[in-house]
Amino acid sequence: MKTIPIKITIMKDLLGNEIKTDDILLELGRGWGSLFGSEYKYHMKIWQKPSDNDGSGYEYNIDGTKYKYWWASVKNSIKIDMSIMPEEFEYSFYHGMSEIASKIEKGTLLEIIENSDWKNYVVKKEEVERFHFLKTIKIETLEDIKNNINELKKGGYVPKEIIYKVLDITGVGRTEVHNGEIGIAAMYDQAYYQDIIEVLSRKQ
Repeated sequence: MKTIPIKITIMKDLLGNEIKTDDILLELGRGWGSLFGSEYKYHMKIWQKPSDNDGSGYEYNIDGTKYKYWWASVKNSIKIDMSIMPEEFEYSFYHGMSEIASKIEKGTLLEIIENSDWKNYVVKKEEVERFHFLKTIKIETLEDIKNNINELKKGGYVPKEIIYKVLDITGVGRTEVHNGEIGIAAMYDQAYYQDIIEVLSRKQ
């Protein structure tokens, strides 16, 4: 019987480092655009390599759950050695930090990170704990919103379930998604939610 050789594809990053499943990478040229006049001009995304080589990557939510997104590129990324990164950098990534920007386009990993705005997106353990606490609050009626208004008006990371409940209960409703722009719809929902909580807190 003829043996068919199995071809093993070794993926390498922008600097030639071998990339394996669960490695964390910094992809250059990705992420949100910076505000006009910002000194942080070069957009990047922090992501995790899944086992599949299908062009997808993993990001994380505030509660530590991961989700998949598409068009991740290993060849345009630099492997992040978490052992040389601040502890809060790694914690923040595993709890939602992914979009950052740097003042410089090229350099070593540390040079790019040190010249970036990642500290603006640090996620603290207290914020994660508060998020989990908010998930335990029952919001089913307008009275529930009013009874919990002191907690809700503190802001921070709010579970989407609470945001949707508040929008539905108050008759505002959720923003309709157009052309697949889920992120933009979520931003509008967040803004409407904050306005509602602000108005209701004034009436207390």
